[in-house]
Amino acid sequence: MPLDHDASIMALDLPKAGQAHKGRALPISPAAIAADIQKPSAFVDKGSIVAFTAGVSGQNREDVLNSTLLSQLAADHKYDREKQVMDWYGFYQDVLGKIGWVVQGFNFETRKQSQQSFTMDEAVLEIAEAALTGQEELVVVAAIDAMRKLPKKDGRLQLFNHSAASDTEGNFQISVCSEKNGAVAMKTMAFTYDARQQNTDVLFFSYASSSTQLKTATVGQSLDSNVYAQVRQTAITKLGDNAKNFVLDLDIS
Repeated sequence: MPLDHDASIMALDLPKAGQAHKGRALPISPAAIAADIQKPSAFVDKGSIVAFTAGVSGQNREDVLNSTLLSQLAADHKYDREKQVMDWYGFYQDVLGKIGWVVQGFNFETRKQSQQSFTMDEAVLEIAEAALTGQEELVVVAAIDAMRKLPKKDGRLQLFNHSAASDTEGNFQISVCSEKNGAVAMKTMAFTYDARQQNTDVLFFSYASSSTQLKTATVGQSLDSNVYAQVRQTAITKLGDNAKNFVLDLDIS
């Protein structure tokens, strides 16, 4: 990989440590990445929930969480996450591509709701059932259940809600990773919405279908570990304390 990729990472503008967005601070407590690779795991990774099926190595879990966090932070600094959604995803994808991810384009489609009201977790699970394999779906279900059980003032729930939405609009991702022969594959379900209703509970608020525009995209991604290994330390250095502040583990045992 050309050396200028290290320089391009260090040149990225990120929000100040401890800020979910420019000027939007959130005090949270750090948590360690689970070490038992024989079990599935899940994490709040800023405005994303990232889950891993059993067998994904500790190094790959750390690389996925750090690289997706770096890309979110860089996109959050450059574009308004909720109001400039397509620009945000374009830059998010661009950063991922520069550090070793092969990413399909995020092609959003408007999702119609058949009921008068719905919750985002219901939409997530409907898409997961259609788009994921059995083990992938199970770990996503477990991650959503873990989020549902958290007290409202829990730092993990506050981190996700604070990072994924503002006022009436939201933009978040639910991803699940698997590993085969050392190669990491990730499926990401992306959600963006305008609800016209203020709320502070992204996943479990009851949205009125008639006044909520929900768009979703499901994409496949793969990480070239050899490429990322060349910029791993640079990414860690650039992230600094962000890697501790914005990655919190979920208990899905």
